[in-house]
Amino acid sequence: MHDIYSLGVVLLEIGLWQTAKQIHDDIVKYELGGDAKALQPQQIKEAFLQDAKERLARRMGTAYQEAAIACLDGDWDEFVGSRDFAQEFYKRVVQKVDIKAFIS
Repeated sequence: MHDIYSLGVVLLEIGLWQTAKQIHDDIVKYELGGDAKALQPQQIKEAFLQDAKERLARRMGTAYQEAAIACLDGDWDEFVGSRDFAQEFYKRVVQKVDIKAFIS
């Protein structure tokens, strides 16, 4: 699941043209008044997810946004260890960012 979450972070970085560090620093600056020590891992996860929900669609389109959110949201538990995992990942993520789908 960590690999899928990491892919979501990469999709967020590409879509926003910002590194995860820049996004993190913005969270610290604007939401915590510059106190990085007060930032908890769950807050970072929630902030990345919120950025994807609020900012990605207008920059990259809703399909790309949905793929990033699917990775960041971590809602994969029911598919772990299942034969359906690959198919579900393909449907939720790969198809949505497949460039061939947009030019065909």
